[in-house]
Amino acid sequence: MRTPSTMHSDHAWIAGHRAALRLVPLYVVSAVVACAALLVGALRAFSIGAIMFIGIALFATFIGISIYVAIAAGRAARSFDYNDDDERPER
Repeated sequence: MRTPSTMHSDHAWIAGHRAALRLVPLYVVSAVVACAALLVGALRAFSIGAIMFIGIALFATFIGISIYVAIAAGRAARSFDYNDDDERPER
């Protein structure tokens, strides 16, 4: 995650990535659901429109998860206890 808050210092980078790492299961679950839904759609001979709708909906879900993870990483990086050498980034 390259956000201004995670790029502020090495400690903020680590804190942000640890927070993002905790949310990896969301990516795994969404990938499994996407593969299963698209496979079922293909095997059951859903219309192309239905398969496209499923794909677009699952892609939108993936984008939403990505935004959520970026926000969580940024918050974790900003909440890092800065020492005297570090400056807290502007909000």
